[in-house]
Amino acid sequence: MIKRVLVGIGDQRYTVSATKHAIDVACHSNAKLTAMSVLDSTKIQSKRAAPISLGAAGSARRNEILHETEEVVRESSDVFVQVCESLNFECDVVNCSGDPLQEFIDHSRYYDFFVFGLHGLFDHGVLDDPPDILVKLISSGVYPILAVPDFYKPIERVVIAYSGSMESSRTLRSFVQHKHLWPLTDIRIVKFGKDSSQGYADLIQARNYLSDHGCECSIHFVEDSSFDVSEFAAKWNADLIVMGNSAKNLLRRRIFGETALKTIRQARIPLFLAQ
Repeated sequence: MIKRVLVGIGDQRYTVSATKHAIDVACHSNAKLTAMSVLDSTKIQSKRAAPISLGAAGSARRNEILHETEEVVRESSDVFVQVCESLNFECDVVNCSGDPLQEFIDHSRYYDFFVFGLHGLFDHGVLDDPPDILVKLISSGVYPILAVPDFYKPIERVVIAYSGSMESSRTLRSFVQHKHLWPLTDIRIVKFGKDSSQGYADLIQARNYLSDHGCECSIHFVEDSSFDVSEFAAKWNADLIVMGNSAKNLLRRRIFGETALKTIRQARIPLFLAQ
């Protein structure tokens, strides 16, 4: 049962979307929502502000940038509370400083589910590659993650990107355990590759697994291992993409790992990510 949901907040657009999606997750078990933001003032000042060589003017600009970022965090925190209170949801806000990745990992120990912005988790100019950060969170045990775009849409149609690997199967099982969180109407499992015989064999096994859990779905094989799952999902009007593989492969960008990173970078559809 989900009783604690951690929401990573960035700017207001991603915060509103992430909060509404988190409420969808929490409403079935009346779970508590906690919003978390991490401010790394040292990196913000060094990456976004004027060079130190500019002297007093540079120092003033660095302080101005830090103040602007702190204001974004305050506004996003207020928006989170307003949305939760308007729907009578218990909520809390944690604002801290330090290394964002490590702070999220440390705070994740006692939460059941995580909702982050696809491109807004560290939207303060702190880190250069948010998709890789999501992967690092997963590899550190922070999952399942629902990574959402900067707009909200109810989740009803789901595409499951399935590779047939043990890691992909674990993600499939994790999704099945959480499928009750959304009013699902259509599910399609898709596999990309060259061997259609083995591909359909894997897809049928996955379909049978979902069927035994009371979840009917369709299957589809694409004879192209480089095909973009985001494009497939968009054409099918999916509201959610379920995907996952070995975090080791993800970090090394091997085959499905590279596909996953590309999907995270380009996605405009929520992603269910797990290891």
